Amino acid sequence: MIQINLPSLSKENIYATVLQTVEDICDDYNLNREFGPISTANQEIVDYILELDQPVTVDVDIYIENTDIAFSYTCSEAVFAHLKDKYTEVNILEDLTDSLEIASDNKAVSVTFHVKTYQTIDRNITQKETIRVEEDFFGDNTIDNQTF
Repeated sequence: MIQINLPSLSKENIYATVLQTVEDICDDYNLNREFGPISTANQEIVDYILELDQPVTVDVDIYIENTDIAFSYTCSEAVFAHLKDKYTEVNILEDLTDSLEIASDNKAVSVTFHVKTYQTIDRNITQKETIRVEEDFFGDNTIDNQTF
C-alpha cells in the first residue's frame, strides 16, 4: 500500500494542493479514464470545505492499494455533517465514488474509487499494421485500436 499525506491544509492552499496531487496520481498510475470522476469528487469536497463559514485546517490522506484509491479528509471540527445534504436531487459524490463514508463525529469524510491502472504498449506487427495493446495492472491484454 502507498500512503500520501497532505497535512494541515488551510482554505488558502487546499484547492491547488489536492487537485494537483489528484492529477499527479492519475498521471503516475495512468488513470486517464478515471481522472474525471476522481478529480470532480475531490473538487466537490474541497468546494464544500471552502464554503464553510469558519476557518478550518484539513489533513488529507490518500491510500493506494491494488485496485482502490481512497481519499480521507479530516478536520478538528465537526464540519461534514451536511455534506450529503449539499445536493437535494442528486448527490454527485455518491454517484462518482464507489464508497462515501462520513465519520460518526462528522470530523472526517472518506471517498474510495475502484480503479484499473494501465500501461500502454505500442507494438509494430508489420510495416503496414500497427496494433495498440494495453496491459492492465494484472497483465491481461486488451486491444484498444487497430490501424491497417
